Amino acid sequence: MEKKFHVKLSFTERLQLKAHKLICKACAEYEEHTLFIDKVLSSPPKNSVQSNKDLEKFKGDIKKKIQDVEM
Repeated sequence: MEKKFHVKLSFTERLQLKAHKLICKACAEYEEHTLFIDKVLSSPPKNSVQSNKDLEKFKGDIKKKIQDVEM
């Protein structure tokens, strides 16, 4: 399944994977979840300016906690 997301599968490999997914529900679900995660991560946030501010605040909070632990 992972190979499918990184390189183009040959015709035979695509057929084998399709047949496998028909009998292996875990792999079929894994593919669905992976596609969903890729879609969510590749779409820009609705409010990217606010998201960037939140991200920077989050990073700052983590750095502060690390410094507090080191002292």
